[in-house]
Amino acid sequence: MEWVFVKAEEGASGVTATFQRRDDQATRRIWPHAFLARLEVMVGGQHLVVSLSVTNMDQAPFSFTGALHTYLAVSDIQEVFIEGLGGRAYLDTVGSRTERIQPEEKLAFGSEVDRIYFNAPPEVWLRDRQRQINITTQGFPDVVVWNPWAELGATLADVEPDGYRRMVCIEAAVIGRPVVLAPSESWSGTQKLSV
Repeated sequence: MEWVFVKAEEGASGVTATFQRRDDQATRRIWPHAFLARLEVMVGGQHLVVSLSVTNMDQAPFSFTGALHTYLAVSDIQEVFIEGLGGRAYLDTVGSRTERIQPEEKLAFGSEVDRIYFNAPPEVWLRDRQRQINITTQGFPDVVVWNPWAELGATLADVEPDGYRRMVCIEAAVIGRPVVLAPSESWSGTQKLSV
């Protein structure tokens, strides 16, 4: 669903664009609650900051989960790795949905990866031969790491042929413990990417 542009502002750190989404007939068919979601995107210098806030506009409490679907361009998926998730528990959603512990400090890629790291650290690194990206989060306790690899990638309409080789998702998420909001209560989370 499309977001509504609210405003753009230039500040000392960069330019911030604000978008919002309110409930309507289409959203209530999927999720029957009154809400206001705001998305702020700040770009400046070597930083990209994305903040999501949700306010309960309903008369009763509701709960939700969510993730910022952060697709990052990489040189070659087989030559990148993610640092900072070693020793962490995750749900492996490829195949049997098994809970595991990642023993390696560096997560490298050689096949499809779809993992939800619960209670993830607030900082991870994407190391690529072209650059390093520091990814920090606030308010999002979980991290999703995803690459569809060749077989699944070939079935996805929005992934070009062999596109899986040049992308990885490192998503700030709140999944393990859904957020519960009372009427008029708000929640927010932020992901900052720095090169």
